[in-house]
Amino acid sequence: MATCQKCGTEISDNEKYCLKCGEMDNGRSYLIANIITIAAIIIGFIIPFVFIVALIPAAYLYTRPVNSVKQRGKLYIIVALLLFVIMLIVWSFIDHLI
Repeated sequence: MATCQKCGTEISDNEKYCLKCGEMDNGRSYLIANIITIAAIIIGFIIPFVFIVALIPAAYLYTRPVNSVKQRGKLYIIVALLLFVIMLIVWSFIDHLI
């Protein structure tokens, strides 16, 4: 086990950074973890609400009797679902990036 150069906490051999202060094992600040955490918060909390809000008008358009409007609603639903799948993929990889 190594000790953190900044705070003196013991760091196990398989950890990349100090869990107490965030300092990288080699002495550099672990800024990328903070950036990824902020991105995860945005992706995890804001985008699902946008997805839900986007489906409401899309579903309304899809239920209209005019074919062109119905097609547009269908397109909006497909785009919203694709964005949701992309969000799930990002969620699955975000843990590997930290």
